Amino acid sequence: MEAVFKFLSENPLLTIILIAILVIVVFTLVVAAIQGRKVKFYPPEIGPKTSDYKSKAKTDSPKFSKKSISEEELEDLLFQHSSKRYGVGYKSMLCECEINNDGTATFKRTVELIAESDIGHLDASLNIPTPKDGKWDLDLLQVHSTTPGRVVSVDQEKTESNVQSVQLSFSPTLHPKNEAGYILAEKIREPFYSFVHTRHELKDTRVFDDIAGYNDYFAWHINRPTKHLRLRVTFPEYWKPSRTDSKVFMAKASGFPASNEQREENRRIKFNLVGPEVGRYYLELEVS
Repeated sequence: MEAVFKFLSENPLLTIILIAILVIVVFTLVVAAIQGRKVKFYPPEIGPKTSDYKSKAKTDSPKFSKKSISEEELEDLLFQHSSKRYGVGYKSMLCECEINNDGTATFKRTVELIAESDIGHLDASLNIPTPKDGKWDLDLLQVHSTTPGRVVSVDQEKTESNVQSVQLSFSPTLHPKNEAGYILAEKIREPFYSFVHTRHELKDTRVFDDIAGYNDYFAWHINRPTKHLRLRVTFPEYWKPSRTDSKVFMAKASGFPASNEQREENRRIKFNLVGPEVGRYYLELEVS
């Protein structure tokens, strides 16, 4: 040992190098130990693919490595975390669109939500294409609560930049962990272009949209965490869609879809064409 100390004292440069290496090794071990105790969650609105969050959540969390966790439990954790970030989450959303024989339509949303903050007001929107005369004829048919003892009403309604929006009021105010449900139904009186124009006229008059194709039918953005989505589109009598297609886009911070299509997630979405029932076909889509 004395020989070692004597050697180091005679070689100060080597001594400094050895001390630096020792410090780096100790620092690396400390950082690794700290990171090993962290539990990381990856909410679905900030990353490239939902499958990435699941794999990262499983591998980065010691809790998951010690005890296996089911797919359903993992989805619950992701939903809870995302809902806390947004202050509200949709436990379920049923969207029903019924297209009538004259091309008009009724759109109804049935929502069950859970609050993660104090909520007295909540907005809802419906995107619509612009008609030739510059204005759509829209009616708000009904808004009512499906939760006993709670009232849901409309504070404000407006149509601007091809988006009809309403501000819903909840009484009494929702508090964290409160659950509530409501139904919002709207009537679109203007016939869709596909019912009043030929295919040739549609190609000449409509602007092609990169996301949804010809900008004819309305749309809506689900820009809050949603655990279970169910969509049903009912067609007029004896109408049968010749093709069905879908595209998935992750939302930006503003809630509107990004330009990059998520092909992996899109493969999980399958439409079921049902019918005819009483002379009418309908499409169903269910995503959990």
